[in-house]
Amino acid sequence: AQRNLALARLAASLEAAITAGIPIIQAWELAAKASGSPYLKRILTATRPRMEQGETPAEILQTLKSFPELFVSSYTAGEVSGQLDSTLKRLHHYYQSEASAKLQDIAEWLPRLVYIAVAIGIAFQIIGFYSDYFGQAAKFME
Repeated sequence: AQRNLALARLAASLEAAITAGIPIIQAWELAAKASGSPYLKRILTATRPRMEQGETPAEILQTLKSFPELFVSSYTAGEVSGQLDSTLKRLHHYYQSEASAKLQDIAEWLPRLVYIAVAIGIAFQIIGFYSDYFGQAAKFME
């Protein structure tokens, strides 16, 4: 969920920066910071020299293992077709909905897991109590 949220923020901020007319190198730098992921920020900051040497972000993304294939292929297609802003919007919505679905799953299952853990704890307390009780009763009967 955290990774999907970071990718959603990255896509949204990158789209906003490109739409605002910020140069692509600075747009990637700003988007990396806005993603909220120190990992993405570190990786994308390290790619700046490659961009300054003339590599496109799509070429760089294809060499990085840290980005999902969907993100890389969509970004590459958007860059080639000239529809990068709409592609980034779609990526933002996709990763935002994926993160929301995972958070929904966590919100649904976490209370159940806590309930089961509490029930198991109570069961161990009851078993322990009766085990001690019958142990003392057996000792008394001797």
